[in-house]
Amino acid sequence: FIVTADLERNSLMEVDLAKISADTLESKLAGIEVVVSADGEYFVNGVPIVENGEVNFKDQLKRVSGRDTSLPITLYVDGEVPHRIVMNVMSTVQEAGFAKLQLAGQPE
Repeated sequence: FIVTADLERNSLMEVDLAKISADTLESKLAGIEVVVSADGEYFVNGVPIVENGEVNFKDQLKRVSGRDTSLPITLYVDGEVPHRIVMNVMSTVQEAGFAKLQLAGQPE
């Protein structure tokens, strides 16, 4: 996966991104945006996942992508979200067949 600091897009949900070092790789790829808010809500391209189950999340990824698993996914996670949830999201993305994953953060 790719770590990025691309924060140009405005979003409807407020997320306090984790801090990353400024010397991480920056990349700007078009694709799917996944947001995990501090209260554990999931959003795929701004659309909330009503039930945060892995099945619903996978289904939404497949719908949004048109089943094109070559699309990159950018993951925006609030800094207060536990590490295990981040790992679960990353695992679910991989299980859905996506190989290009960027983890967004903000410079320290």
